[in-house]
Amino acid sequence: TYTASFRVEENADVELMKVVSSFEPIEVQPGTAFYELPLPETAVFAAGDGKEYTLDLIWSRGDYEADAYNMTFVLTGEPVLPDGVLNSAGVGAKIEVKVLGPGEALAAGDTYVNDGGKANDNFGSANTLHIKLDGSGYQREALFQFDITRENQFPFNFSLS
Repeated sequence: TYTASFRVEENADVELMKVVSSFEPIEVQPGTAFYELPLPETAVFAAGDGKEYTLDLIWSRGDYEADAYNMTFVLTGEPVLPDGVLNSAGVGAKIEVKVLGPGEALAAGDTYVNDGGKANDNFGSANTLHIKLDGSGYQREALFQFDITRENQFPFNFSLS
């Protein structure tokens, strides 16, 4: 008689190798609290099994200072690991956050307007703003919209008229 024995092994854990996602830097007004930052919720990671995993992120505050002016901070997002995925190397997503300085403000919207034959056209999706002071029919003015309800956005006094 012959005896055979089998051992069933679970799939081996897989190790994260690198971050595939990259994020554009973000700019915020002074006074923007850490929890108000528009940080990405997920990132794509490559693993040792050749697959890519989209994982939730938990962002670390690091040395971020909401009231700093004209400073850039690098924040790290740690992936939330599902069962069977390891992160021994501490691979994490990174993003730059710039706190704007005095005199800088993020426009909530912008456009430009023409007079003359294009006076009724909408240029709200244009990538550039055109300004031109010329004869009638060739005038162009740029318009900006700002959220004036945000504290510390404008480091100077102003009034609306």
